[in-house]
Amino acid sequence: MYKLSLAVFIALLLLACTREDVSKNSQPTPAPAAQEVQLIEYAIRMPDTVPAGRYAFQVENAGKEDHGFEIEGNGIEQKTDILKRGDVTSLDVELKPGTYTVYCPVKGHKEKGMRKTVTVHQ
Repeated sequence: MYKLSLAVFIALLLLACTREDVSKNSQPTPAPAAQEVQLIEYAIRMPDTVPAGRYAFQVENAGKEDHGFEIEGNGIEQKTDILKRGDVTSLDVELKPGTYTVYCPVKGHKEKGMRKTVTVHQ
């Protein structure tokens, strides 16, 4: 019985040491940078260039019609739900250096000019 208890104690001690080492070496994941995006009739208001990194796009439909937000490029294709007037949502995306197209996926809006090219730099 004593040998079993000692073995359990040693195993727990090793487990505790391993967890402590892992927590010392791991770095917390940085929060995504907030980036405001405003959707209005046939325009998307946001910067033309941004640095590479994680983003939480805060997308607001400031227009009168329904709008949405989609981003494509560099292996990424993500979008929000369609937003009613005044709705706000968030879209988390990891952007690497390159060129992306953002646009409104509502039928006909992209063709009416509701799109733009965004350049992501190092």
